Amino acid sequence: MRAHVAACAAACLLLTACASDPSTLPAPDYELFRSEVYPVLLRDCGMSNCHGDEERFFVVWGPGRTRLPVDPSELDEEDAAPSPFDPPTEEEMWLSYQRARAALVHGGEGLEEAPLLVKPLEGRGHGGKDRWDRNPWSREDARWQLVRGWAAGEITFDGGPQP
Repeated sequence: MRAHVAACAAACLLLTACASDPSTLPAPDYELFRSEVYPVLLRDCGMSNCHGDEERFFVVWGPGRTRLPVDPSELDEEDAAPSPFDPPTEEEMWLSYQRARAALVHGGEGLEEAPLLVKPLEGRGHGGKDRWDRNPWSREDARWQLVRGWAAGEITFDGGPQP
């Protein structure tokens, strides 16, 4: 597991080191991600056949979804292995945040063209469809606006506008 975590962290650092100015890895608020953005991404994107698949570039790990494996040798004697529905581990939260950040790199086309923001929109080639065969979000959707506001640093941890 530690090797998997290290590889993901190295990939994120590599993206930062190789990026030109408009493609630098954004650093939106981690606490806002934890409290507001992560639950939306986990619920809407983290299914095992979508972005809960650890083979994908953008992955959301967490409860009721794909979990990072736990090495039994890392558990204390009194600790039990976590259940699939235990709260997310700090590693799962941090790696989900890092993958979301990496999916915000936009190559100078404008933040709203970053993969995390355009892929779930209608007509943008996203494979995930709802039961009515539609992409899950639109630009008017409160979920999309939350993720966009977080990515742009326009909202704070308390949900208010950025001063």
